[in-house]
Amino acid sequence: PKNPPKVEEEVPAPKPPWWRRSRKLVAPPSPVPPPVMVQRRRPPRRLPRRVPWCMIDDSAKQDPQDGTLVVKEEMNEDEVRWSTYWAFINAGGTLIFLTILLAQLGGQAVNVYASFWLTDWGANTLKFEYTYLRDMPLSRSFYWYKGYAGMLMASVFLLTLSRALLTHHRTLASRALHSRILQKVMFFPVAFFDVTPIGRIINRFSQDMATIDEDLGHTLSQLISMFGSVLGSIGAIAGSTNGTFLILMVPLCFLYNMFNTYFRKANTSIARLESVSRSPIYTDFSQTLSGTTTIRAYRQNDRFVKRLEDYANTNTVPGVLQQIASQWLSIRLDFLGALIILFMGIIAVTTKDTDFISAGNLALGLSYSIQLTSIMKMAVRVSAQVEAQFNSVERVHHYAFNIPTEDEQKKDQADRAAQLLLENSALADGLGDVEMNNAALLKGPADRSPITPPENWPEHGEVEFVDAVMRYRDGPPVLKGVSFKVNRHDHVGIAGRTGCGKSSLMVALFRIEDLVSGTILIDGIDISRIPLDLLRNKLCIIPQDPVMFSASVRFNLDPFDEHSDEAIWEVLVDVNMKEHVLSLPSQLQEQVAEGGDNFSAGQRQLICIGRALLRKPRILVMDEATASIDAETDNFIQKMIRQKFENVTMLTIAHRLHTIIDSTRVLVMDAGHVGEYDVSEVLLSKEGGLFKGLWDRHVGEGGEQNK
Repeated sequence: PKNPPKVEEEVPAPKPPWWRRSRKLVAPPSPVPPPVMVQRRRPPRRLPRRVPWCMIDDSAKQDPQDGTLVVKEEMNEDEVRWSTYWAFINAGGTLIFLTILLAQLGGQAVNVYASFWLTDWGANTLKFEYTYLRDMPLSRSFYWYKGYAGMLMASVFLLTLSRALLTHHRTLASRALHSRILQKVMFFPVAFFDVTPIGRIINRFSQDMATIDEDLGHTLSQLISMFGSVLGSIGAIAGSTNGTFLILMVPLCFLYNMFNTYFRKANTSIARLESVSRSPIYTDFSQTLSGTTTIRAYRQNDRFVKRLEDYANTNTVPGVLQQIASQWLSIRLDFLGALIILFMGIIAVTTKDTDFISAGNLALGLSYSIQLTSIMKMAVRVSAQVEAQFNSVERVHHYAFNIPTEDEQKKDQADRAAQLLLENSALADGLGDVEMNNAALLKGPADRSPITPPENWPEHGEVEFVDAVMRYRDGPPVLKGVSFKVNRHDHVGIAGRTGCGKSSLMVALFRIEDLVSGTILIDGIDISRIPLDLLRNKLCIIPQDPVMFSASVRFNLDPFDEHSDEAIWEVLVDVNMKEHVLSLPSQLQEQVAEGGDNFSAGQRQLICIGRALLRKPRILVMDEATASIDAETDNFIQKMIRQKFENVTMLTIAHRLHTIIDSTRVLVMDAGHVGEYDVSEVLLSKEGGLFKGLWDRHVGEGGEQNK
């Protein structure tokens, strides 16, 4: 062709510099390199200057029911509320606290008046030109002595009364707050403990209560004393200067209030940080103690020690900040104190040739001005320290008054459900096929008012689930329309895959989580209307992990001291533990170590079964009670349970299917539904059935040796 197309030659890409070639980070060259977009880096978002970074906490925005595994610890970012101060005052007695203030103010007022009395005494001596005090007539001298001594004695009495009443008030308040928080924590819902580390609770009962018991009372006593001394000094200076000092008080009070407010906010926030940063130390130390054996086995000692040191170092930072803040305040208060002394000096110089202020009053004013400087300095520090220590009261008050107990929570839920039912009753008939999570609230029982069942309830021990729907917090339903009935004295085994809802049946039966819809009946009575303490007192459970208290063996068998020693020994014979208890040095009074470590796993489980035997329940729940013990002990427990709990309605959750194969019936759960419910022989005869598949797998894994 005449005009052949021009072929563009490829221009080789330039070689990258040596430092990029050595790292082998050069991308393949492209014929047309993309344009380089230069993007300005946005500066990091800055927090407002009035809110330090260390005060930011999202705990106030978090809800324990939002599905998080562990919620952040709550920390208020504002000043300590007046309700917190009032709660402490009210806990110790309002009348006592008012008496404390009146006694303190009265003592300081008498003390100041005694100073003026002493000044008048000196002026009277000069007026009559007595060279020596002995020259004054005895009657006149006794008059001044008697007045001065009486005022000092009255001041000492009132101040002593104030301190004694304050000590009594502190004891009453501390005892009341501790009893309140202990009572509330014992009845918190289980969901609270699922999302709250144990270290936070220990922190409240240890460090926070120690602050209230020991530090707060002493600091509060200092504050009340300083408050009276400041008012007395101001009154003395104002009186000695014929009111001239009040001119300086206006700007002085403004500056003192500004410095005090600024320092108190910072100091209280730092104290809150110190309290919050202390909780991980308790949590980590508690977890480390419980897992010491595993930590040593894997040689992770250094890692856990290093982590504990990091927590401790973080906890010491607020203490350093408090010292720095105190020095900042000290400089400014010293400056204001110097202004007071300067003002008194100016008055002394400008009025030396007049009779505006007498020499005695001027000396008294100078004396109190020097005293006022140190007193106000201490008063500001102590007031900030009191507010910081009231952070402990605030934290205890939050647990004691703001978190609802299980009964209160369930009552609120029932009230909301009833209100929602009334509001939507007109729509209930036309819902149709609505999603279960939304419709369940409208299907709940209309009447949830509490009732008192007969004294012999439950007489028969019949249990019936009717369309029971349950979920944990805001998650999806784990029980989805479960319906079955357990007749009196039936032994029902519950089987199923992991996560199918076996343990959730027990959670619903004990009302650890309330049903979203449906009902559970025991002897025909809806358990949602039975008081929680009564319901759980009538039921009995033997859990997989036996619970033993750090108390005597007798207490672990009979916590409420309702049975005689003879009955306890009979139970020990039934569970084959009498010989072992007799071999202990103190027998029934032998102390159980923490977690029952001085007993084997099988012995702990036998003691828990003995505890159930003593109670003689009508309904017994066994939640995989023999899953963690050896086969021999398992066989003994199974035989003993069949004999001793023959006339008891029993629900047994088990992974070892041989333990429930001889049950009256077997309930098979499948993804929150009742998959199968019949006699074990019938279920085993179903080809492709759920229980048949579970049994074949159990036998294939070696379960037939335990048949």
